[in-house]
Amino acid sequence: MVRVAQRQAGFTRSLSNESHVVMKAVETNYAGKYSCEVSADAPSFHTIIVSGDMEVIEPPIEQPSVTGVQARYRPGDILRANCTSHNSKPAANLTWTINDVPIPAQYVKLYRPIRDTFTGLETSIAGVNFMVAHDHFVKGKLKLKCSASIHQLYHETIEQLVPEDRPRILATGVSASGHSISLYQGTVHESEQTDQSDAYLTVNGYKADKSSPLASSSGSLQIDSYVKVCWVTFYICIICTVMVYSIRYLMVT
Repeated sequence: MVRVAQRQAGFTRSLSNESHVVMKAVETNYAGKYSCEVSADAPSFHTIIVSGDMEVIEPPIEQPSVTGVQARYRPGDILRANCTSHNSKPAANLTWTINDVPIPAQYVKLYRPIRDTFTGLETSIAGVNFMVAHDHFVKGKLKLKCSASIHQLYHETIEQLVPEDRPRILATGVSASGHSISLYQGTVHESEQTDQSDAYLTVNGYKADKSSPLASSSGSLQIDSYVKVCWVTFYICIICTVMVYSIRYLMVT
C-alpha cells in the first residue's frame, strides 16, 4: 500500500507501488529526504523506516569556456588561464589536464562558486598557472583541456591546441669567407613590445654582436681609415708650413 504524507507535484501514483516511487518532470525543489516505511501485521506491528536523500541537479546550458590562453607559447613562458562553467546546481567540478595528464594541484586554483541570488544557480571557476616546458609540446602542439562534471549525470570538456612559438628562417646563404649565414626573425607576441622588423644575423650559430668576428673586423677597418686620414692631414700641414716660410724668405730677399 502506498501512502503519501505530503502531496508532491510530479508524483505519479499509478506508476508507484510498495517498493517503487515514480516522479515525473522533477524540479530542483523536489530535492530532500524520502522515507520508506515497512510495518508488520498483528500482533507485533513491528515497523522499520529507511530514509534517503535525493538531489536534483540542473546542468549548465552551455559547455565550459576557457579564457586567457595566448595564440602561441615557447618553453619558459608562463601559461595563465581560467576555466568557467556557468549556471548550474550544484556548481560543476572543474579539472585541468595537459596532454591528457592531470595538472598537479599546486598549479590549479579553485575559486569559490558564484551564486545567482535570483535563480539559485552557481558558476564555478578554476584557474591554472604554470611554466611551459619542452616536453609539453607533442609534435609542436600543447593540448590544454578543461572538464566540467556534476556527479555521474553531466560531463562536458573543452580542448585547445596551442602551437609552439618557434623562430622562422627568412633567408640563408654563404659569406665570402665560406661561413654559413642564416637570418632569423622571431614571432612577436601581442604582449611583447618588440619591433616586428627586428632581426639578428648569425654566423655559424653566433650572434653578430660587438664580440663576434664580424664586429671586430669591421671595427679594425674603421680604425685603419682614421689612421690614414690623420697621416694625410699631418703631411698636408707640413707642406703648407714649408710653403709659407719659403714665400716669406723670398719676399725679404
